Amino acid sequence: MAVGIALVTIAWLGMRSQRGPAPTQSRRYAGTPSELLEDSLHAAERVRQWQRSFAFASELSGREPRNARYLLLLAQSWNNLAWGGSAFGRERAPLRTSSARVRAFGRALTLLDSASGLARDPATYGQICLRVGQIYETEGLPIDALVVYQAGLVHVPEDSLINLRAAWVMSQLNDPLRSDAERGHPVRRSVR
Repeated sequence: MAVGIALVTIAWLGMRSQRGPAPTQSRRYAGTPSELLEDSLHAAERVRQWQRSFAFASELSGREPRNARYLLLLAQSWNNLAWGGSAFGRERAPLRTSSARVRAFGRALTLLDSASGLARDPATYGQICLRVGQIYETEGLPIDALVVYQAGLVHVPEDSLINLRAAWVMSQLNDPLRSDAERGHPVRRSVR
């Protein structure tokens, strides 16, 4: 019996290795230029079609796995999927407060960590720091977010968005009981 299972396993592994590695590009977008895919990704994000933007980002990062900007786009797609889920008609995301949502944020953080190691220009590095900090903020880790923002400012001191986020987190930590209106920030109201 054990010999039979071993033979079947060996045959299965042999057939599997003959197929070769999985292709990095999908056949659906094989002839599409990367610039067009990136534009399509941004258009899909504007209309909150998270599944489509995720497909475009996956294709781009599959074509150039060492491109920090494409890894950033894929991480942003994971983040959007965690917030927006795959259903568009609901106000609350299906992944909200679930382990799937936490895993999606984890994947986004992993991709952002890889992208930060590959980033060569300061603008991309600044965007990566901003995204990591925002994920930490949404996960309820403001001190970690502040540490990321301050580390980002060491590399990109002129980045005004990172400066603003760091100041916002610092004001929240200094006086957590003050409302947004008392800080002079507009209050966001959800539409029902």
